[in-house]
Amino acid sequence: MSSDLLNEAKLPAMVLLTLLFVLMIIGIIIYFAVGAHRPGFAIAMLVIIAFLAITITILYLWKGVITVEEKRAMVVERLGQFHAVYGAGVHILLPFIDRPRKLHVRSVNGEFVQVEDIDLRERTVDLPAQVVITKDNWQVEVDSVAQYQIVDPKQAVYGTANVVLAMEELIKTSLRDVIGGITLQDLLGGRERINAELKLRISKTSADWGVQVREVGLQRISPPPAYIESMSKKQAAIAEAEGRKQAAIAEAEGRKQAAILEAEGERAKIDAYESTDVLLRVKYLEALGRIANGNATKVFIPFPNDPNQANLFSNIMNVMAGVGEAFSTKDFNTPAGGQGSKSPPESPTKPSVNKPEPAPHKLGQRPIVKRSGPPSSPPSPPKTDS
Repeated sequence: MSSDLLNEAKLPAMVLLTLLFVLMIIGIIIYFAVGAHRPGFAIAMLVIIAFLAITITILYLWKGVITVEEKRAMVVERLGQFHAVYGAGVHILLPFIDRPRKLHVRSVNGEFVQVEDIDLRERTVDLPAQVVITKDNWQVEVDSVAQYQIVDPKQAVYGTANVVLAMEELIKTSLRDVIGGITLQDLLGGRERINAELKLRISKTSADWGVQVREVGLQRISPPPAYIESMSKKQAAIAEAEGRKQAAIAEAEGRKQAAILEAEGERAKIDAYESTDVLLRVKYLEALGRIANGNATKVFIPFPNDPNQANLFSNIMNVMAGVGEAFSTKDFNTPAGGQGSKSPPESPTKPSVNKPEPAPHKLGQRPIVKRSGPPSSPPSPPKTDS
């Protein structure tokens, strides 16, 4: 920094010293030329020359020494041509020869003013809402914002007459071009892609102006009322369809659960029936044993009303038929003394007749099973001589 300051001060210091030296020579010449004849006039001229030297020195220091703040820069011209860009710090100019080049910026109230130092900090441009037309001919009101920074003060001064105004117009134009090439649906759903494309388009042009674009974004998008109404109807239809879908799914799920529960109930009934069926078979077999040991000539067997038990009772009837045959051939003669029993003599005149098969029974009736005949009375035991 000190070496730069010394380099800047060389020429101005030489010019100042030259001026003072010229004034001193003029004062000496005047003093020796007229001082002998008119000493008062010579003294007056020396005072005037000294005053001029002091005044020039003061003006030189006032106009020649400048201070640039941090994050600012100054473009200096010498005799109308670009000389240097001064950054933050103390700098020395040639008064009346070097001058800063002014830059147009927008003030707080929105008007443009000229400043000598250029602000290198990031700037935010909040553009007013503008109406643009999309590819599918919808008029949309868009509000955008951009952040940019001047990185090359020389290009910002000489690249365009008003870099701030140029950036604002460039953002507006790029925004209209990008939105004009997409549909409204893509505009509403693709803000990130639009912001990236805007930044790329603006950066290509702003680089020639010494400006670096940090970010460009869409703040607010106001679609037309007709589009909002159509989208509302579409969303309502989608919501209604989704509701019907969920209702159908719930109904199907309910039918599925009901079918599962019904199947489980039927399975439980089948399991209970199977256990009852087995128990009935056992009970009937036990009852048949007791019937076979009895003396009754007729047996009444209750027939079930449940058609599912028809096979069970059909089998029982067949068994009962076999029991009847057993009763018809059973020998009731028991001789005294514990000897074996003898079959009763067959009648020579009564031919044997095969027992007919039991007639098929009808469902729901109570069949009567008859024995083939009462057992013949046991013969009287033979008499023995006492």
